[in-house]
Amino acid sequence: MARKKVDNSWEGVVTAPLPESLRLAWASEPLPDWVAAEFGLPKGSTFKALDQSVWSASNATRVSDRQRNFLLNLVQTRRTGISPLRVFHQPLPYWLNIKELSFSTRTRNCIVTSNLITDPDQLSKVTFGRLFLVRGMGVVSILELACVVEAAIERASPAKGTAFDASQVMRLISEPWVDQIGSADPRFADLIPPLPYATVFEMLDALTSAPGIDEQTLMKLAQSMPELRKRLRLIKALPLEQQLSDFLRQVTRFDGDRLSALIDRLGWGGSPPITLEEAGTRLDVTRERFRQLQERATACLNEITFPPYMPGLDSALALLREK
Repeated sequence: MARKKVDNSWEGVVTAPLPESLRLAWASEPLPDWVAAEFGLPKGSTFKALDQSVWSASNATRVSDRQRNFLLNLVQTRRTGISPLRVFHQPLPYWLNIKELSFSTRTRNCIVTSNLITDPDQLSKVTFGRLFLVRGMGVVSILELACVVEAAIERASPAKGTAFDASQVMRLISEPWVDQIGSADPRFADLIPPLPYATVFEMLDALTSAPGIDEQTLMKLAQSMPELRKRLRLIKALPLEQQLSDFLRQVTRFDGDRLSALIDRLGWGGSPPITLEEAGTRLDVTRERFRQLQERATACLNEITFPPYMPGLDSALALLREK
């Protein structure tokens, strides 16, 4: 299922008034009576009740100015106490693309300049204290980031009690690339669950044959398929040399002259491999230094334990066998 940009500002009814991490931290603390009343909650309700479902009880269309000021002042005055607390109660799912979410310009600029938008692992572990240190990021932006991300995850998650049709995912087993795609390949790592299975084929086999099918993981895998197929088509359309160089760049994180020298050293550019001496001279480093770089790159390649998706190479080898 394709995920599109959604207008879901923190102050609207699409998100919760407070993120889950704060609702749980203050779960035993009762709300002021006027706050509970304005949100349509029973007297004595705690902060735990301020999830997205609160809007159906209040029939409101957005946070009122009074509610807004209360929430902002609450977080600001408790800034020291919540600083070590992680913003997200659970790690963010592998399939969530933060760049697709609709944030205000200020919030987006803050998460871009702090590099959080490009590093899901870092964002999963970020604390309130870390966000308060980001220049220009105030309480509004912090609540917007936390609540908008949580709302996006909630929308994409299967509803409780909804039966999952595993057959829609099992049809993937017939795809020719299922044993060439895995989370170890950085070209697809953000679309595939980081489970202890080398390939998508092994993952599907394990998840559907063991007792108790992991419906959540299968659902997320199914939701990733449109983007995964798009990337497969883009790779297939490239010339073989470009497929190889893009793959090597993403696996090794080499770029520019370093990547070019490594490609020629491996013979991946269509010409015989150059010597270590020639490769080192290109980068103005010693032969030994380039050997170390090559070993580092080889170690990265060896982490992928299955034949990676490389349709240009497969076609070339098939042609050689035919001839």
